[in-house]
Amino acid sequence: MPLEGQRKYVRFDPTINTGTIAQIVVILASAIAIYTSMREDQVKTKADLETVKATAITERSQTKEALADLKADVKELQKSTNEVKESLAILRGRAQDNGSRK
Repeated sequence: MPLEGQRKYVRFDPTINTGTIAQIVVILASAIAIYTSMREDQVKTKADLETVKATAITERSQTKEALADLKADVKELQKSTNEVKESLAILRGRAQDNGSRK
């Protein structure tokens, strides 16, 4: 319940005092600090991203080399498997020839 002569509405004092100036300084300083911190984080993130990209390129080339080596090994194994199959076929043929002569 308002007293006599007082209004119901909130009324602000328009004068500027030391507290107002201190608040403005603190708000500006914190805004500058936040912006600076954000920029540092962006720079660090960009540097980390470049490091990751360089690592990915290196690992990709190593993977390609390893894959090429594996392909060569598989071809070599296929050749040796084919040679074993041919040798086995020759031996089977010889065994059948020797069996029919008896």
